[in-house]
Amino acid sequence: MILKGFRFGSLLQLAVGPVCIFIFNTSINSGILAGLSAVLGAYIIDSLYILLSIVGIYTLLKEREQILKWTGVVILMGFGIMTIYNALSSSVDTTRLVEVNSPAQAFILSVILTSSSPLTILFWSGVFSTKVIEEKYTKKDQILFGIGAALTTPVYQGIVVFIGQFTSRFLSTTYISVLNCLVGVILIIFALRLLISKRF
Repeated sequence: MILKGFRFGSLLQLAVGPVCIFIFNTSINSGILAGLSAVLGAYIIDSLYILLSIVGIYTLLKEREQILKWTGVVILMGFGIMTIYNALSSSVDTTRLVEVNSPAQAFILSVILTSSSPLTILFWSGVFSTKVIEEKYTKKDQILFGIGAALTTPVYQGIVVFIGQFTSRFLSTTYISVLNCLVGVILIIFALRLLISKRF
């Protein structure tokens, strides 16, 4: 059952989102330890969302979709704007992404950014509801499936960290600044997509 969850979670990891981009850029700009700290933050929130889905928080959150939507938009937009500002401003270190100066800060920012995607918990609630109805998953089956799915975050995002570290060896400060601007634009695009989505 854990393997089933891992296989299913692996499919989701192939869809690059704002957290993946943040972790990649943090690894380039702030080092492997900061990157891995960001992965830990994402893993904890992903695991929490999966746990809440199993417990059955879906109905409660469904009633507050608009609040969750606007919270996510504000956080993503804020990250995007600050990223672009830091990359363009001469008064700050242009090799920083939202001023990630330590592993602890990378962890906190990753927790905030991952939490800004409550769509995750709505998705997982739908998944577990389907598994219970169609495949007759017991509570134990759901927990094991959830463990397997959650494990994909440290595995795949850990790979992203090492890719970022490898890439950073070939990038100059100028290229990193351009990359930071691009990351900021992508985060803003994610925010706008969430903003205009008819079905959150």
